[in-house]
Formats: sequence, structure tokens, C-alpha cells
Amino acid sequence: MLFFYKYVIYLVYMFITIKAKSQSEILSFLKTLKNYEEQYSRSSYVFMIIKFEENKITIYKNFTITIEGNKLNKRLETILIKTIMDNELYIGSDEVGVGEPIGPLITCGLSFKNLEQKKYFFLKGVIDSKKMNYKQIMILGKLLEQETIHKCISVNPENFNKQYYKGINVKLLNAVLHNNIHNELGNKISRQSVIDQFINEKKYYEYLSKTNSEIYQGKIIFETKGESKYLEIAAAAILAKYKFNLWVEEILSKANVSLEKYLKNSLNYRLIATDVNNQLIKIPPEIIVKSWKREK
Repeated sequence: MLFFYKYVIYLVYMFITIKAKSQSEILSFLKTLKNYEEQYSRSSYVFMIIKFEENKITIYKNFTITIEGNKLNKRLETILIKTIMDNELYIGSDEVGVGEPIGPLITCGLSFKNLEQKKYFFLKGVIDSKKMNYKQIMILGKLLEQETIHKCISVNPENFNKQYYKGINVKLLNAVLHNNIHNELGNKISRQSVIDQFINEKKYYEYLSKTNSEIYQGKIIFETKGESKYLEIAAAAILAKYKFNLWVEEILSKANVSLEKYLKNSLNYRLIATDVNNQLIKIPPEIIVKSWKREK
């Protein structure tokens, strides 16, 4: 009976991670919050730990904020939305698969239906996907796929390799994918577009001018480290990573290969690629491994 009681407490315990964009946002948050109790921390990564009502709030020097407790204090929720969340709606896009040795190139664009939905996902802990583990990405990714306005385009390894051998620059291919996504979503909803910058704006349009693509005419903001600055870009990256993981899992499942060996905090793509190339996994390499990553 005691064990069951502990298990229930564990299920209802809340842990939220939120990312601020700057020190000024952090200071604005603290100034507005008021009446908090500061606690001591030995960690060199921590800016401050505070206790506010029923919540423990840890503020890191990289502007990450974690909130713990059985539930989120309503006043704290209101202040977080007021001082940390961007109250504009955007169409954000990002990709996954350029640096991975296996799997497709997947580019996703995403926008929230309204500010209430944006607040919901903000408080769900949508942050830079590189700071999230496999389980978090798969849970949030599925929710984003079900609930948001989005468009994803996938180029599987076989087609990717064909483009590569034709001399197609991967950045050109990525520019085309982002452009097609913003064309489709931008014509449906009138919102500012933001792209996690993989190339400078001038080069982006130079690449597109070499193709037959209908170039999106709306204004685009190209933002370095966009995942940490725009919630829509962070959400698009999570959705792309979710779809990428599903693709890899399906290929392994068809080959009767268990994920257990490759899954810890995240999927170990490099180990999967090594096992495919060493024929420890019986999958044709061109189906799952991008050949351009193996060439020197």
C-alpha cells in the first residue's frame, strides 16, 4: 500500500522547462514575481534558485528556467506568460537529418492556431529539441502533430543520395524545402515567417533563384539559434525530430531489430549507421544511411 501511495505522488509531480531569450527577460520576470524566497545553490551553472508558494524555480545562467511542484501556481503562470513568452504568432520552420548519418532529411513548418494554444505548449515545455530526451520528443511531437497547423516534407536517404550524386548542394535542397513549406502555410495564414538560419538570407535566395521554385514573397526572419528564440521554431524542430525517429523506428522494426541497444537518453543514430555498414543489421545501406556522410 505504501508503494502505491509513492507511485501516485510521482505521477502528479510537475516539472516544466522554459527558455527565456535574455537576461532582461529573467530580470523582468523576477521583478514582476516579487515575494519569493531565494535559496542557496552550489552549482556554477545556476543563476538563482527561488521558492514561490508551492513551486521551486531554478534559473540557469543560459536562461533556462525549470519549475517543480505538485501544480503550477496560477500567479506564476500568468507572470511567465507576461514576461517570458512572445505574444506574437509566427510560422516557424526547422529541419532534422542534415547532420545525422542515417534517416531522411525532414523539414517542418509550424504555427499555433491561436495565442491560447501557444500558451498551452509554452507551459508544456516546448524548448530546443537538442535539450530534450527521446521520451519528451515523442510525447510532445505527437501532440504537436495532432493539434497545430503544420506542414512537413521528407526526403528519404535514397532520394537524398540521388540528389547528392547529381551535385545538388544539401543547403540548396534545404532552402527549397523551407521555401515550399512557407509558400503553403503562408498562403493559408497571414503571419510572419521565421527560419532557424542554416544559411544567410542572401545565399538562401541565390539558391532558390537557381531552381524552378515559386519563391515565397512574404517576409522571412532568418534567426541564428532560432530554437531558443522562437517557440514556433522550437516546436517545428520537435515535430521534425519526432517524425525522424518514427521513420528510423519503422525501418528497424521491419528488419526485426530492437531499439533497446540504440536507445538511452536519445536514439544513437551513429551506432545504427555503423551496424548497418558492418552488416550487423540486415538493411540495404542506401535505404537508411546517407552516403554523402560516409564520403571524405
